[in-house]
Amino acid sequence: MKRLIFIAVALLGSVMVSRAQDIITTRSGEDIQAKVEEVSPLMIKYKRFSNLDGPSYSISTAQVVMIRYQNGEKDIFDGVPVNMAYSDGPVLEGLRYKQLKHIYNPKMYIRQYDDKYSPGWLGFASYVFPGLGQAIEGEWWRAAGFLVGNVILTSITSAGIDVHYTSVPGSSKTDADYDISTASVISALANVGLNIWSIVDAVRIAKVKNMYIQDLRAQRYGAGLDVRLEPFLASTPSPVRSGFTPAAGLSFKVTLPYK
Repeated sequence: MKRLIFIAVALLGSVMVSRAQDIITTRSGEDIQAKVEEVSPLMIKYKRFSNLDGPSYSISTAQVVMIRYQNGEKDIFDGVPVNMAYSDGPVLEGLRYKQLKHIYNPKMYIRQYDDKYSPGWLGFASYVFPGLGQAIEGEWWRAAGFLVGNVILTSITSAGIDVHYTSVPGSSKTDADYDISTASVISALANVGLNIWSIVDAVRIAKVKNMYIQDLRAQRYGAGLDVRLEPFLASTPSPVRSGFTPAAGLSFKVTLPYK
């Protein structure tokens, strides 16, 4: 009788403990006993239930089937492998560069073969004609700003240069003397700076917009082809004796992109 009471108490205790923790079930069949801290469209942050004062861990939502919370509620994940390259959350469509520049760091840009904009060529376009790269990228106000600034500074530079021609005695040739004002020198230097800014700006816009397009593509269609080698353990019929013999090996798993 005491033994039955002990077993009943142990079972009741295990049930109470299981209800006091969250269970993260992965696609490989593993149950992680945890205390879930945060669930985002891409990642799940949690602490191990056996060490609640320890470090926090993260797991991709693409690897998780379900979370069973301590209050009995459940979150079920469809397994769409959204692996966005740069953003740590859902990406809204239709954003403009003035918004994107606060989200993306062009230093993190990694080129993909199907990127819409070429940073090098667009920078060269703005080198040949200030604002041309921005116009190609659809940033018309920025293109107009660089163009108008270039025209104004060029006009000031030209207006500050006076040319005087004097005849050379005994010859039909003339000498040209140039008087260059301080304002002309300053405007010329400012124009050089503006042109460099136009080149850098065109390259930056191209990188940021490419990063945004890459994230939109990843969000819409999911990650690319996923190829993995995974260990497996199986039982095979034994030719020598009756029964089965355990066999271990590696399986080649290919996951096609989500459509």
